[in-house]
Amino acid sequence: MNGERGFTLIELLVSVVIMGAISSAVTSAIIVGLKTTDTTSTRLAESHDAQMTAAEFVKDVQSADTVSLSDAVCAGATPVVSFDRSDQGMIKTTAYFVSTVSGERRVTRRACTTDPSTGVTSNAGEVVVVHNLGATGPTVTCTPACPAAGASTPRTVVVSVTDASGYNYSLTGNRRPS
Repeated sequence: MNGERGFTLIELLVSVVIMGAISSAVTSAIIVGLKTTDTTSTRLAESHDAQMTAAEFVKDVQSADTVSLSDAVCAGATPVVSFDRSDQGMIKTTAYFVSTVSGERRVTRRACTTDPSTGVTSNAGEVVVVHNLGATGPTVTCTPACPAAGASTPRTVVVSVTDASGYNYSLTGNRRPS
């Protein structure tokens, strides 16, 4: 029967072995990729928090007339630092505070506006700048030193943050000369 064509047993065995090698390599690559996804997601979230904090913090320090480590007007549960500035007869306060929501410690930035003529303060908005904050901190350092109570006019303000995974970073802001 010369008209019948097909594969020999040897050809079939070779092709099965080659397909097995290719399949195991592809499967290994997929498994490695899936294992690193969680780590990558965590690092991206940490990086995002650092970028959010940097974008807001430096701007707030630069525009501040005074800096305070305690704020009863605008801050929430646990104040970290607040910045006041005058703008068209109003006092604009930006406060950073620590709070816990659904078991997650976080740092929130809240902006408030106070009308000095009436004493009325309104919340102008807030955004979470640090998720999954570590058990301590953040810490704030001023040069010259900020008093524990009351406002001051330091030249430089540094905030150091450590998140729950141990990732830490520091941001430095310099006030603009008056």
